[in-house]
Amino acid sequence: MDVSNLTSLSDSDYQTISNNKINIDKKNLVDRINALNNKRCNIKIFKIIHSNKINYSSNDNGVFFNISNLDNNQLLNIHNILCYYEKKKILDNSSNEDYNLSTDYNTSIYENISIKNNMSDMNSQT
Repeated sequence: MDVSNLTSLSDSDYQTISNNKINIDKKNLVDRINALNNKRCNIKIFKIIHSNKINYSSNDNGVFFNISNLDNNQLLNIHNILCYYEKKKILDNSSNEDYNLSTDYNTSIYENISIKNNMSDMNSQT
């Protein structure tokens, strides 16, 4: 599993690069925020919004802001947060799969031992 590409901006994150100015694809960031659905990630993104005094509204469905009001530095910070949590999600899922495989293996060994013990108990009774 290769997660190294999540630590840097991908081609899809760029709209244009000119004169050392990076324009990050804002639609892509919104889609990634919605897809990740991570409370801690959302809190960190909100801290960026709040600390930079970006106008936002909130209701029972969440916090809403106009992503067009963010400068490139703020967008890059959000991108970096998303990369961290996307990578973490992949690693967590991988760890869970490894744990499940280990648990299945250990359960299988235990079941085999139980079967052998039951068979030896049956043989000793006859």
